[in-house]
Amino acid sequence: MNWHVVYAPIISLLVAIAYFAVHLALTYSKLRKYANGAIVDAEQLEVEGKQKMMDAVDQLYALVPPHLRLFITRTMIQNLVQRMFDKVEAYAKTQLAKKQVSDGDQK
Repeated sequence: MNWHVVYAPIISLLVAIAYFAVHLALTYSKLRKYANGAIVDAEQLEVEGKQKMMDAVDQLYALVPPHLRLFITRTMIQNLVQRMFDKVEAYAKTQLAKKQVSDGDQK
């Protein structure tokens, strides 16, 4: 029996899976990179609350290639945007608290 007949399809499948995994990881990394920009863009619109969230999610979902949309869903992107917003909000509150403390020390 020729081993290359057995191993060639297996190796091809493993290479395809590895390529897909790397492509998926790079796409998700790109989404994380652009999430803050999408949040800022949504904040500048004249809309409120959930509509801002949906605008940011729509903006990021458009970056997902169609063949990866089965694996990177709108819900995943919505969770990503919410986590990024929570981090930005926590940072802003921390900076505000530091500013208030430093302003109090100056008086």
